[in-house]
Amino acid sequence: MFSPHTLPPLFDCRFGYAMRLICLFALSLSLVANSCFAGSLSKGDVIKLDRGNGAVQGSSSNGGEFSIWKQVSGGGWEFIAKTFCLEFSEYFALGESLKVGAVSDSAFFSGTTNPLTADPLNSTTKFLYDSYMKGTLSSFVSGYQYGNADSAAALQNAIWSIEGERALTGTGNDILAQSLITYASDQVAANPSRSYPVLVLNLFAFSTPDELLNAFNPLDSSTWAAVQSYRKQDQLYYAPEPTSIAIFALGLTLVGANRIRSRFRKA
Repeated sequence: MFSPHTLPPLFDCRFGYAMRLICLFALSLSLVANSCFAGSLSKGDVIKLDRGNGAVQGSSSNGGEFSIWKQVSGGGWEFIAKTFCLEFSEYFALGESLKVGAVSDSAFFSGTTNPLTADPLNSTTKFLYDSYMKGTLSSFVSGYQYGNADSAAALQNAIWSIEGERALTGTGNDILAQSLITYASDQVAANPSRSYPVLVLNLFAFSTPDELLNAFNPLDSSTWAAVQSYRKQDQLYYAPEPTSIAIFALGLTLVGANRIRSRFRKA
């Protein structure tokens, strides 16, 4: 067991100070996690989607990537994250104000013969978007590049294909899309119980009456018909739990402490 009384006074002082700095850093990360991810978007929030903040348009599709912006008090807009479409035959205009009807695990009103259906998000889609948000796709899938139009098109097409919205053609960007699907499918199959902080933004027109939007419940199909005519394109949403970020922060604290201890011992 570590005992500070066995260390020189100078080491004890510096190590204690360094530990306090690291703990404050970890606490800051935890607080940032809570403010950025815990309830960042919820029912009734007003958002817009555009190509700002580095989001690029796929070269062969009209889908993502998009930037999500949340309207904040005073009329300003706060960047939330980048995202991709879940449905192929529903639409919205770039920059138009939209209302969040729910943050759920399913897309709704997907333009099928019977539009009053819920389409639960596929685990392969969750894995792909989780990896995209973590910045790891380019490391594991050859040919994928962040900030590249062809790669954005491939990821969007892969998501549409997984969700049964669009078939891949085996040509152009769909070749990379198939590679993304193959990689993600293999990873999900290897760890089928793994969970991902990936949800769905169920979006509606800004003109949706508040009473209808408030009544909409993703788990109650009797509430769907009233808002069907106001539906907009559902989007992916990344929402890691604050506890996950806190654990990450604690890990940084322990790693930092070990490194500082090692450096002082060498000194």
